[in-house]
Amino acid sequence: MDGRYLFIPVISALIGWFTNFLVLKFLFWPRNPYTIPLTNIKIQGVFSKRKADIARAISQVVSEDLMSKDKLIDSIDKEKAVVDLLEFTEIKVEDIVDKRLSLILPGSIKKKISKVVKNVIHKDLDYSVREGIEKLLSEGKEQLDIAIIIENEIISLDVKEVERLTFKVAKKEFKFIEIFGGVLGFIIGAFQLIVLGLLWS
Repeated sequence: MDGRYLFIPVISALIGWFTNFLVLKFLFWPRNPYTIPLTNIKIQGVFSKRKADIARAISQVVSEDLMSKDKLIDSIDKEKAVVDLLEFTEIKVEDIVDKRLSLILPGSIKKKISKVVKNVIHKDLDYSVREGIEKLLSEGKEQLDIAIIIENEIISLDVKEVERLTFKVAKKEFKFIEIFGGVLGFIIGAFQLIVLGLLWS
């Protein structure tokens, strides 16, 4: 067998590596539609060309399977929200009583008034606050469209920035894909060499 045929696995490895390298690049490149000279064929990166479709698909998966309206609402600690709101109201009322009545009433009376007000807040506002939070969450659930929010956010992303972040985060994985293409190409080339050797023996 001609010694030049021994280069078949090496050439196949280079082709495999370069093919995978191009495939990864074509995820984003070219960012804008490019017409091949002397043809009517236009090429554009997958993400760049189908950003709206990708955004819609991702938003549907997230909103239906990962973070639905119900899951989002259920993740809110309503009891903590009630306690925090009551405490905030109590502090504000105490501050108002102190500022408005400081020049009119002595400190002992102000303290009694503050105590009465606090009792009113805890007894009467507790139910109202709970009811208000439930109503707020219910109305928010009706108005909230997670899918649209996510879709619009993805569409607004700059393709160049998405490409940079993607290759930064998945740098090792992409490098593995490139190397695997080379290894697979080498194996195929070696197999071809073996077949040729058997045919010419």
